[in-house]
This record gives sequence, C-alpha cells and structure tokens, in this order.
Amino acid sequence: PRPPAPAPEVDTDAAGMTLDLTISTAPGQTAVAPGERRRTWTEDGRPHARFVTSTPVTPVFGVASARYARHAVRHGHVTVEVYAHPDHGGNVPQMLHAATVSLDVLGAAWGPYPHATLRIAEVPAGWPFGAFAFPGFVAFTEDRGFLTDPRDADRLDLVSRRVAHEVAHQWWGHTARARGGPGDVFIVETMAKYGEQKVIRALHGDAQVARLVAYDRDRYARGRAEAGGPEVPLAGVTDQSHLYYGKGAVVMNGLRGLLGERALDAALATLMRTDRRVSPDDWRTAVLAAAPPEARPLVDDWTRRVVLYDLTVERATAAPRADGRFDVTVRLLASRTEAGRPLPLDEALDLGLYADDPAEGAEPVAIHTVRAHAGAVVARIVADRRPAFVAIDPLVRRVDVDPEGQVAAVEAAPGASDPSRSSEE
Repeated sequence: PRPPAPAPEVDTDAAGMTLDLTISTAPGQTAVAPGERRRTWTEDGRPHARFVTSTPVTPVFGVASARYARHAVRHGHVTVEVYAHPDHGGNVPQMLHAATVSLDVLGAAWGPYPHATLRIAEVPAGWPFGAFAFPGFVAFTEDRGFLTDPRDADRLDLVSRRVAHEVAHQWWGHTARARGGPGDVFIVETMAKYGEQKVIRALHGDAQVARLVAYDRDRYARGRAEAGGPEVPLAGVTDQSHLYYGKGAVVMNGLRGLLGERALDAALATLMRTDRRVSPDDWRTAVLAAAPPEARPLVDDWTRRVVLYDLTVERATAAPRADGRFDVTVRLLASRTEAGRPLPLDEALDLGLYADDPAEGAEPVAIHTVRAHAGAVVARIVADRRPAFVAIDPLVRRVDVDPEGQVAAVEAAPGASDPSRSSEE
C-alpha cells in the first residue's frame, strides 16, 4: 500500500525528515526499522539498536521486532536483508532475488536506490495490509509472501510481484513524493504497479506481464461493477483501489506500448526530485513531453477521462499461399466510449497469432500491428505458420472490461485451396 498522505501540519513542499531512532526490545528479539543500524548493545538485559537515516526521508516510519532469522546478500553498494520467522524461510531466496533484480531494473530506469540497505521483515498476517513500504524497509505479512506456495507453474509469480511492487515504492512514494490530494495514489500506487511490471518482465518475459495485467484488468472490471456513483479519472483518484491498482496497471502497460519503454522511463525519471513534491499535473507534463504528437491525446484520454474500449474478433480465416506461408484475414469490431457515448477511434492495435488456445495459457507465436478505426475492420496478415487462434490486444494494452470476444479460432478460408490468393499486412 501507499505511504499515507502528509498530515496537515506537515509542509508538503518540504524535503522530508531525518530519523534517529533507538529501539529497546525483548530478550532474544531483533529490531528492524528504516535507516542504517549504527549501533547494537544490551542494557538491563534488553537488546538495543540505533537506526539513523543518512538523508531526509518521507515522514513515515515503522518498527518490527521478533525472533527473526536474518538472511542477507550484498548487491553492489546495497545490502539486501530479509528477516523471517526461522520456520518460514522457504521463499526467502526468491524474495532476495526479486529484490536485487528490482534494484537493478528500477535503478536503471529512475536513478540509483538511495539507501545502503534494503530490509524486508515478516510481520503477522493480522496486520491491515499485505505489505507496506517505509524508506528502505518493507513490512511484509507472512501470508502474502513468506507462506505463499510458489510451486504452481500456472500461477503468477506472486512472491516476486509483491516484492517488486514494494521496492518500487522506494522511488514512487519515497523519492517522487506525492503532493497530497486527489491523484496522489495515481503517482504512488499506479507507478509502483508499472514498476512491478518492469521487474516481472525482466524475470519472466512479456507473456507473464500480459497475464499479470489481465488480472489487474479483471480487478478493475469487478470493482467498477460494484462501485457506486460515477467513476473518476485516474489523475483524480483517491481511495478506489480498483482504479489505481487495476485500471492503472492496464493504462501504464498501454503507455509503454504507445511511447516505448525507454521514452516513458526517461519522462518518469524527471519526477525523481527531492526538492519538491509531485502532482498529477507534473506527471502529465513529463509524459506529454516524451509522447509523439499523435499519442498525446491518448495520454489525456486514459488518465484524465474515463474512456473504455470494446474490442472483438468476429471471425478469422487462413488460406495457404504458394510460398508456403498463409494469408490470415481477421474481421474485427472496435469501439471507444465515454459514459456510454461513442468516441472516434483511429489507433494501432496489436493482433496476436497463436498455435494453441490462449485460454489454456498458450503464448502468441507472433504479434502484428493493425490500424483500427471505429466499427468493422478487416486486417490481412501474412503468417509463416497457420495459426489456430487469433486475439486482439494480446498484451492487454487497452481498457476493455469485457474481453470475452477478443479471441477466435481460425477457420479455413473459402477457396483456401487456391494458392493465388494473397495479401500483405
């Protein structure tokens, strides 16, 4: 979850606070907190530890203490530590690996990790969050990471995803600090969702990111169906998790496709400032500056309006060519709406070709870009192999709350035996 918004008495333009914290705890326990552990000692039979932050940090901190087993790796200039119950160490190697990959991937995108230590500490399942990121320190509930069974190959890598999300908050929330008010969770939580996508892509590739974003899209659809009242745009979101987590994940994945990852990351890196806090307007200015002119309206459509897509594959056929390849013809229906009103549509969309059913976990063997407009669209593609299925938006880059019609089996084209029929993408 996000760090809390600044309290009213806090100067929202201030750079943060320094922390000098001394903890006394029960015998046999280890205390964990933000900052560098400057000293440990025993006094009156109780362990003591002093933690000091070397630079100003967000004015929020937490403390955990338990009979921990400490696991640590040195990664560049950072010591990564995981503090776990002695019997809960099964996922610790995976958590350490996810944390170090997160430091590499996110540091390359948005600037070096600002602390000498990154700590992850197990806390009881009853705490009111799955995990919470303090400066340089993540409190992680036992049931959301330490006791998760990662052996099911068909499941998402939930352990790495959750670690990556919390590490991303070291940039989004603790370096780029939200100004406070509507849209602050878009800056903090939605950008952390984008960070977790980057890490999962580095660990597992685009296919698992697509599955992850599809999960977030469905989360948005469920929340939208259950929510009362009109939906607010992402740039004005407050406490609606289905928006800043679910919809936000799809939008950021779409923006990566629209701008390119390098341009998007460079734009976001300009927001990593400790001299001032960041607003949704600052985010907009940075991203629009990096977007090509034709993409700029979509940046606003996706973050400052409530625009939905309806993408359907009506029919797909394949016919053999004389050169051994296949002419694939796909009839699509595409539309965009805002509050039920139709909007113009003229965008490049992805079309995935599959050897097996994507509903069973198959990955696309090829992805082609087609130009779509509102209404019926006929796309013609030359494929090296005959596909069995076709899907529109296979990487989940558009907010379509009813994606059931996005996949179709490929049929034999009428007159498929005629090799003279050909068309180019």
